[in-house]
Amino acid sequence: MTYSISGIYRQLSKNNLSAEKSRALDNLGRVYARLGKFDKAIEAWTIKLPLAENDLEKTWLHHELGRCYFEMGNNEKAVEHGTQSFAFAEAAVDSTWQINSKVLLAEAFQKSGDNEQAVSHFQEALKLSQFYNDEPAQLAIKNALKGLSVSEE
Repeated sequence: MTYSISGIYRQLSKNNLSAEKSRALDNLGRVYARLGKFDKAIEAWTIKLPLAENDLEKTWLHHELGRCYFEMGNNEKAVEHGTQSFAFAEAAVDSTWQINSKVLLAEAFQKSGDNEQAVSHFQEALKLSQFYNDEPAQLAIKNALKGLSVSEE
């Protein structure tokens, strides 16, 4: 027996299980994303978005939605969600998600051929990683900038 995302959502809603509904949508999105079924992951996380309880959860959701759109080649939607993810990461004062959001934005701009914007976002991500002393992120970002034939300035 298979269930649709909306069917599961309706069943959980009918039984007034909002915490369980949110967790189920989170898990469904993760599974679908890992399977490469990005459209289904987007569906689950889009339904979950209004249920997000805080800025940290919203930053994560927008980042994952942006990553799915990026993987599907929809760079415009990836930038839209990356921008929203960064705004919520700033509000949550979460360094990891600030860096992750900037990297997503850089990759989306790079993939769409806007290397100037890509470099700008990679450099902002690098500055954040240096400020927060995140050495693994610094290394990855420096490598990405090298791939664009840019120094880390």
